[in-house]
Amino acid sequence: MIRPPRRWAGGALGLLLASFNPAAAMAGPQAAAPPAVPRPVVEAGEAQPDIVVLAPWQGIPQPRGKDEEGLWMLADDEERQLAQSARRLRDPALEAHVKEVLCRAVGPERCGDVRIYVMRMPLFNAAMRPNGAMEVWTGLFFRTASDDELAVVLAHEFAHFEKRHALNAYQRLRKSANSAAWVSILGVPLIPELSLLAGFTSFSRDQEKEADLLSLAYLKQAGWSAEAGTRLWSRLIGEARATAVARGQPPDRLLKSGMFDTHPDMRDRAAYLKPAEVEALSDPKLEDVARYRAAIRAIMPEILQDQFGRNDFGGTDYILDQLLAIAPDPDLLLAKGELYRRRGSPRDMELAIPLYRAALAMPGARPEAWRGLGLALVRSGARQEGVCAVRTYLAARPDAPDAALLSSMIKDDPPCAP
Repeated sequence: MIRPPRRWAGGALGLLLASFNPAAAMAGPQAAAPPAVPRPVVEAGEAQPDIVVLAPWQGIPQPRGKDEEGLWMLADDEERQLAQSARRLRDPALEAHVKEVLCRAVGPERCGDVRIYVMRMPLFNAAMRPNGAMEVWTGLFFRTASDDELAVVLAHEFAHFEKRHALNAYQRLRKSANSAAWVSILGVPLIPELSLLAGFTSFSRDQEKEADLLSLAYLKQAGWSAEAGTRLWSRLIGEARATAVARGQPPDRLLKSGMFDTHPDMRDRAAYLKPAEVEALSDPKLEDVARYRAAIRAIMPEILQDQFGRNDFGGTDYILDQLLAIAPDPDLLLAKGELYRRRGSPRDMELAIPLYRAALAMPGARPEAWRGLGLALVRSGARQEGVCAVRTYLAARPDAPDAALLSSMIKDDPPCAP
């Protein structure tokens, strides 16, 4: 089933926290309930048409004609910029994992010449250039739950590439003499933060739907669930609604922006990607979730830091709840604790403390959970316990950037009991 938004203190996640620390999880005042976020409802889709994946594969399509040669020149120049960009995360293991997921989805003969570039950008986006360079943003990793959901996005971008959709967009926009729009075809407009919008508006609705359906065929041939696309888009719908509601806006405001006129509505997309025979969506396989989380673990601090910098409490809270409802994770529990602690009200401290405790009770918890717990305890009035938690953090991270500041804050406190 499609899961509605969950607060940590109730439902499955509340029971999870209670199982780690019953006294802490159940004690203290409860936060006032936020405005309700409408649950994404996805009707059963029409039966998808049979799509034959193009074969045989002849390698990276070479440019044909002056238009495509010009497009390739732009793509090559953009790839050089990507390779040298300060935003690029040079993580060979993560790049290899992304490439592995893509190769499983589209087949090893198709993916062999693709180059992967992971870019530190907190929005949901990926783009593939006509020369075989694929750009994946870290905001995508925050919102996807498993390898099959990542494959949905990668296969969609590869489908645009295989169908040569960028050439059509290039020819259309070249006639408009809009140089900024030309650059947007490649997924990196003049303002990098608008790349998501550019990628969405570069192609026609028909091309977007064609890429969606071809990506679905890729997933089916790879043995992944056909539900992955609907599951992912339903989560994005819920995030957009949670963001709007938290800001006092109509729930569907972010689903109706005129900037996406050439892109399928999220709700339509979730519906036509849903297999007709499926009545209720299921969670991804736990082995897919585990492999995916292991692959992105090294960059989770950067992912979460950038997401917090977006100042989107409602959407961030929603995504964390959805991911934790699939499977507990120390990084996600730490992130949720940080989200509440940073908002900073006394009631938020009461909510953050059991989240940190739950994170610390799990294998693989980061020392930063001790830091967050200590600061939240100090703010809530339990100074001695908080100071001891901070000291545990400093013992584990003596070279942390904030070590000197924290040490000065607690230097006059009495020693902790052994």
